[in-house]
This record gives sequence, structure tokens and C-alpha cells, in this order.
Amino acid sequence: MTTEDPARQWCIDATEVLRDAATRTGRLAAAVAVDWLDDHGREWAERIDALRRDLTDASERAEDLAQQLRDLDPADPGLGSALAAALRAASATSRGSGPRLGDTSGMRVNNEHGVHIAQLPDSPPF
Repeated sequence: MTTEDPARQWCIDATEVLRDAATRTGRLAAAVAVDWLDDHGREWAERIDALRRDLTDASERAEDLAQQLRDLDPADPGLGSALAAALRAASATSRGSGPRLGDTSGMRVNNEHGVHIAQLPDSPPF
């Protein structure tokens, strides 16, 4: 395949975007850990860091897929099955890991998980 191959180029672009997102997410986790010092802040920093790890893993899988696509011979009659196998392998490790994000299913969640708004203590009455 050539560098003009749209699937390979998409993987290369995805790798760059995912790496950038992982870097920014790492900065966010560090900022939360510094600015929000209670248990909830630590929990959120850990969740954000888990997201950073997932983004890093996804960027590595996208880079591996781009490499596999580069190594494929476009004249090979088994190209379709090789591409499908590479896509299955890249997506197999991403199922069931990382933080669970909200959706529109309307399922109830544990109230201890989710956004906790930091509040200042009540001011003493004078």
C-alpha cells in the first residue's frame, strides 16, 4: 500500500490525535491531583489517568494497524481478509476496559460515582 492509502492515512492521523489527547489528559490528571486534594480529587485524578492510559493504548494500536497496512501487498487476493483480521485484532483489546462513559440508556448509576462539585465550608455566623 502507498502512503496515499486512505485507511493507512486515517490510522496515522488517528495515532497523532490520540497521542495529543493522551498528553492533554495527562496534564489534566496532574492538574486535578494538585488542585483537588481530597479523596474525590484523588479518585478523579485516577479516573482521568485511566483514560490517558486507554488513549495511549489506542494510539499504539492505531500505529500498529498503520504499520500492518503498510506491509500489505495491494495485489494480494487475501488483502480483504488480512485487513479485516488486522481491524479485529486492533479492536479486540479495547472492549471492556477503561472508564465507562455515560450514554442515553437511562440506566441508574451509583451516586458515589460521577461528578462531585467542590464546595467551600459554610462561613461561620458572626
